[in-house]
Amino acid sequence: MPSQTAPTEVLDEAKEAQLEVVRDVDRGRPLFLTARRFIKVCKWIEQGESFSEACRLELVHYTGFRRHVRLNPKYQRRLKEAEGTREEFLREYHIAHTFGNTRRGTCWRLCGGSSAGIQTNSLCGA
Repeated sequence: MPSQTAPTEVLDEAKEAQLEVVRDVDRGRPLFLTARRFIKVCKWIEQGESFSEACRLELVHYTGFRRHVRLNPKYQRRLKEAEGTREEFLREYHIAHTFGNTRRGTCWRLCGGSSAGIQTNSLCGA
């Protein structure tokens, strides 16, 4: 009888195991930078990643990435657009976290984001 309870205990432990799939990005030689891979790098950049981190995530050498950008005007335009989107994203992200739900943050948003508006707006009382 004890042999029958042991497998159920092991089975219960197996059901409770939490698994996580992790992509190993430091393996093998870097991939060639194709147009599709370049777009993926740009999307990572738009989401707030640095240039080098975005290249690492797509398994591309940063130096090869910069060389392709330097030689291709279309890549330059797309990268500039991605960088602008990233700056806007990070700006909004930091504003949201800096001026969370505080009274001063609410006034900052109501006054259009100018620090002078916070001090001169009588509605804010700041």
